[in-house]
Amino acid sequence: KLIQELSKQGSEVFGYDISDSMISEAKKRIGHKVTLEKIKSGVIPLPNDTLDAVVSNLVLMMCNSEDSIKKIYQEINRVLKPGGSWIYCVTHPAFTDKSFTTYRNIFKCNRDYFQTAQQYQFVLRKKDGTEITDESFLDYHYSLSTYLNLLLETGFNFRELCEVSVPENS
Repeated sequence: KLIQELSKQGSEVFGYDISDSMISEAKKRIGHKVTLEKIKSGVIPLPNDTLDAVVSNLVLMMCNSEDSIKKIYQEINRVLKPGGSWIYCVTHPAFTDKSFTTYRNIFKCNRDYFQTAQQYQFVLRKKDGTEITDESFLDYHYSLSTYLNLLLETGFNFRELCEVSVPENS
């Protein structure tokens, strides 16, 4: 929906993902109004200093190592124009072991907040309570300090942390 809204507002929009199914679903909703491409290598097919802004939603938790997160940060930094902005959203790492109205996570071992890349299964809940998942739907836990320190390490200037509250989950 974010891509649709940005496009409606007149922005030139590019959507990239490593998943065929995510690109396919986006094309069903959006059609060919924006550029949507699967990328294999994690390299965004744009020249350096091209974009004014990058938005990524719930992507970083899918990375199985700090190094893979760092590579994404470096690639985003490469395609952003000087002074450009990157806005990203992650599941708040302090709450990955809680159940919420729209999802829950299953850790195979006891969750340790400071254990890097601890794997867990993501289970999505529909409004009627039906759960959608399979064992390949995996995310990885990182502390908030991991995400923020990697920003600084890869040349970003950190401007703001915004934590949102979902009323049904309070």
